[in-house]
Amino acid sequence: MAHGGPFRSKAAGTLGSIGHVGVSNLEQVTVAIDTNRHQSVGESRTGSQRRKTFGASGLRALSWLVPVLLVVICEAVAESGWLSPQVLPAPSKVLRTAVKRHRFRTSHPRQRLYTDARGSPRRTRRVCVTSPELIFRKDSLMSVLPSDKPSRRDVIGAAAVGIGALAGLTLSESALSGPGRTTNKVRLTWGFAGLNVIAKERGEFEKRLAQDGIAVEWLGPFPNHAPTLRAITGCSAHFSFGASTTPALAAIIAGSPLVFTQFFVQEPHTTAIVAKDDSGISKVGDLVGKSPAVNRSGLARFLLVAALEKYKVDRSKVKFVYLNPPDAAPALASGKVDAWAMWSPGVDIARLEYEAHDIFVDGRDLDFQIDFTSYLTTRKFATENPALVRAVNKAFRDEGQWASENSREAEHIGQNASNYSEQIRDLFITMKRRFRFYSADDERFVSEPQKAADWLVARKILPEAIKVSDHLAAI
Repeated sequence: MAHGGPFRSKAAGTLGSIGHVGVSNLEQVTVAIDTNRHQSVGESRTGSQRRKTFGASGLRALSWLVPVLLVVICEAVAESGWLSPQVLPAPSKVLRTAVKRHRFRTSHPRQRLYTDARGSPRRTRRVCVTSPELIFRKDSLMSVLPSDKPSRRDVIGAAAVGIGALAGLTLSESALSGPGRTTNKVRLTWGFAGLNVIAKERGEFEKRLAQDGIAVEWLGPFPNHAPTLRAITGCSAHFSFGASTTPALAAIIAGSPLVFTQFFVQEPHTTAIVAKDDSGISKVGDLVGKSPAVNRSGLARFLLVAALEKYKVDRSKVKFVYLNPPDAAPALASGKVDAWAMWSPGVDIARLEYEAHDIFVDGRDLDFQIDFTSYLTTRKFATENPALVRAVNKAFRDEGQWASENSREAEHIGQNASNYSEQIRDLFITMKRRFRFYSADDERFVSEPQKAADWLVARKILPEAIKVSDHLAAI
């Protein structure tokens, strides 16, 4: 099973720039409305003082029209490419502003009189609009509204009819497109191995999504699955990069609002525990008193636990050293750890460059599958963007099918991106690695990750029980 991990010398520096990026702070704005009159609307006048004014009904209409016009104009400009869609008003908040102001005028008619300290009518009235009434968003994540709130496109679609009739405005067809999503850009993560790097480098993935009007932004490289999950929770990414279910389950138990969008199984399973040829370790039993490196709450850790259990080795007699792949590889090479549990291509590089050998292999020695490959996003994003999630799922399935049917080309792409040797690339070509995808609503398949989760809980790799079916994207 292949999972992302950086295996180039410059990878560590690149990873340092990724980090946990939060969403930008929201800015409040102040809206000034010039009433352009000495007395407020609705103030009575008699005799010669009476003159034509903008009536109360007109003002109420204006209070609705202005914010809706603001949304429509900004969206039209964004669709034309003149303005970034990242800086747009949240539609439900704009409408909420109009509703609150309307209710305020209806229930507090005297508040329409605006005078200065001497009681004289003021010419200009300034209204300070504060959160949560009207907010301009500077973050690029468009899914900030709860699922029961209208999306920007819902608002625009409804507003275009009325405004088009009043002002004769027409919107392009693209401005009203994209049902089932609140953003036209998806931010995906990648690492130096696995399907995502092939999708990123080949370019067909982006072309598929472009047909649905969805732009792709790639974030990475990431060393393993857990950092991508933090990126999703912190709103700097939308999807994890397709890797182990074990850290995903650990993150959900810890409180991350994540859901699985789909799963896949890569065959053959190549995750293994390796030791250097001069370590004196030839079998699992030789790990007693030794220090193998694993990633915490991840695929490698469970594999080591399964190996020790199968060969009846007391876990307390083995010192687990928790290291991410960029740190574990040089630790094994320098002899600071005695063994390393790792996936491809890291484990393959270790055999070749560090003169290491297998002592336990997932596909050969593991009696049952405990870990699966998965994609995740936040529950909120999946709820508000079901059409986008479906499109991304299909694009990955298509990419997996292409890679399975064109293993030679796929392995060349992976090798060029990850910069490992031609010898390792040729080994992968002989393996003819394949991808089998399963949807999140496949009950028969989901029962397998549930069994794996129960196994992990029983061995305290996961801290508490979890029901996998409660954390599936409903799309």
